[in-house]
Amino acid sequence: MIKFKALFHISEPENWAILLENVDRLLLDLGSEEFDLEVLVTGEAVKTLLDINRDKSSIIDTMKAIMSSSDENIMNRINELHTTGVEFVASSKSLEENEISPSKLYEFVSMVPAAVTEVVLRQNEGYAYIKM
Repeated sequence: MIKFKALFHISEPENWAILLENVDRLLLDLGSEEFDLEVLVTGEAVKTLLDINRDKSSIIDTMKAIMSSSDENIMNRINELHTTGVEFVASSKSLEENEISPSKLYEFVSMVPAAVTEVVLRQNEGYAYIKM
């Protein structure tokens, strides 16, 4: 049986809905096939991975105040996809640039030093690369 591998890359928060739609479509099309799906999160998109239930800082309070129902749906969908085996990783450099501590992210989010290195490593492992 073939194991499918894909690396989705997102850097702009407005692209979350389309990324999640594409991940859902791929999972639906693959059915019961084995897969390794990773979502590499960089740039401003890392802010979506903030766990608003873990952090009580002012940035989180501000996010709660301006969050729309679609933002909540995106956060819920990220959690759901994680439970199906989709891996979410964030760039340490992007967290630093956005002044976010890794401890403020969802616990299931892994860290990678640099996005470019992650892309190269995954492509060498046979992952398809999909930039959103």
